[in-house]
Amino acid sequence: MDQSNFQVAERYFNKLVQVCPKDPLVFGYLTKLMYAQNRYLEAELMIKRQEKNYLMQGTFNKYSDSLVNAHIVIESTDRAFV
Repeated sequence: MDQSNFQVAERYFNKLVQVCPKDPLVFGYLTKLMYAQNRYLEAELMIKRQEKNYLMQGTFNKYSDSLVNAHIVIESTDRAFV
């Protein structure tokens, strides 16, 4: 994967962290992203943040929709900068 793609993805997920600071999925994706770049210490920190924000299945289902909601917010924010 091109390094610029990693940078775009990381910016996107960092925006999601601002919108959904307790969503374990966001930290899981950041973990994968950092691991793919051999950024193992940062990936480990993301795993810890993911574990800290782990939710039981019922609660997780409620908050998993936050990625969709955050995507809508981020898209409207990105359009404002264009």
